[in-house]
This record gives sequence, C-alpha cells and structure tokens, in this order.
Amino acid sequence: MAAAAAPAASQTQQLPCTGARRRAPAALLQEHRRAVSELAEMTKAEMGLLNAADQPGADAADYCDGLDKLLQVRACVRACE
Repeated sequence: MAAAAAPAASQTQQLPCTGARRRAPAALLQEHRRAVSELAEMTKAEMGLLNAADQPGADAADYCDGLDKLLQVRACVRACE
C-alpha cells in the first residue's frame, strides 16, 4: 500500500511557535510569563476567597461580594487581551 502524499506547501499552515528548534521571541516569552503570573495571582485570590467561605460562621454575603469583584477583574482582563 502506497503512503499518502504530503499536502502541497501552499496547503499547509505553520503556527508561529512550531518548527524545529525555533527560539521564541523575547516579547512572546515575556507576555506569556505575564499572563501566567496574572492567572496565578487570580487563582490565589480565588482560593483565599474559598478558604474564607469554608470557615465556620463565614458570611455568604461577603463571599458573594468577593466573588463578584473577582469575576469583574477577570472580565476586565479578558476584555483587555
């Protein structure tokens, strides 16, 4: 059985980060690092909110207010991307 022919070069599309041993541009690495750091900070804030809500006597209104603020920040971050 014959192997399928490879698609013509004009039919293939290469992503900017693919290719053999290509180095990512410094700006791309910096932006990715910033985005990961931002995500980590938001996750820490969310975990803090959840941990506070798990405590005996925690106020549901405080949890809802905190969650609302976090979701507003997240929406703003996504709108700015």
